[in-house]
Amino acid sequence: MDPNIFIGVVHYSPLIERKKQLKHLESSFPELEWITEKDIPEIQNSRYKFVGEINLMTELDFAAGLRLNSFTQHYSRPISELIIKILKIASRFNKRAKSSIMGSLPQRKALPLHWYEVALMHIEAIERGIAANKDWILVLEDDAVIQANFAITLRDLARMPRHERVWINLNDGIGPNLFTNKADIPMRFGGFYQIKPPMTRCTVAYLVNRNLAIEILDEFKLYGIVDWIPIDFAFDAIIKKLKVNCYWQDPASVLQGSSNGRFKSNLQEYRLNHE
Repeated sequence: MDPNIFIGVVHYSPLIERKKQLKHLESSFPELEWITEKDIPEIQNSRYKFVGEINLMTELDFAAGLRLNSFTQHYSRPISELIIKILKIASRFNKRAKSSIMGSLPQRKALPLHWYEVALMHIEAIERGIAANKDWILVLEDDAVIQANFAITLRDLARMPRHERVWINLNDGIGPNLFTNKADIPMRFGGFYQIKPPMTRCTVAYLVNRNLAIEILDEFKLYGIVDWIPIDFAFDAIIKKLKVNCYWQDPASVLQGSSNGRFKSNLQEYRLNHE
């Protein structure tokens, strides 16, 4: 295993089949660590508060950041940014304009507590990576389906420019065809390409450098974990606020098994049926 990379797998222990399909990684990465619901404190004992507000940025700015990426699929980036500015102003007076921005967000309703549990497992993985004093922290969820280019991807990290803050999505997601301006894709080694503004779509496989990992934890310690958005939305808000250098990969080195049909169950469904 590359001595500069920590790998943590977020795993809900009753989902045995998911762990089986990732066990092969242990032969190549013997220092890999499994983080389960048994490794985190009881909700009431956690030092991370479970809160009902987005303090990372205003709700509107948070939603607008998500919307901008979808608008750029149809318009140039300058035009997309202009549309967002107009909608933000109009949303103060017009419900339809506000709805056109806020539509990306989940309903403002507290999620079941096991989603907080998932967030704590992700935070635990990041904490362990920092404690291990590694340059890079790779977090996988247990429905991650590893592709043939995974090992090469980790090797290519040595070629990544030294930025202060780096977030890399390894899972399948938006794809390079999102961009109308090819200048927005300055990097192609290992299939990496940079996106602006930064965004993440899910948390099945992501890499952060040590500097950013520390700042992410500082944000959660200061503001808590928002109780009505999943952890990937919270990460998205944080990396936008911190203006990180964000990369995606094409082809992706990790697929999401719960979305491509590999796994039928998911954490929420399992917990609701077995509590």
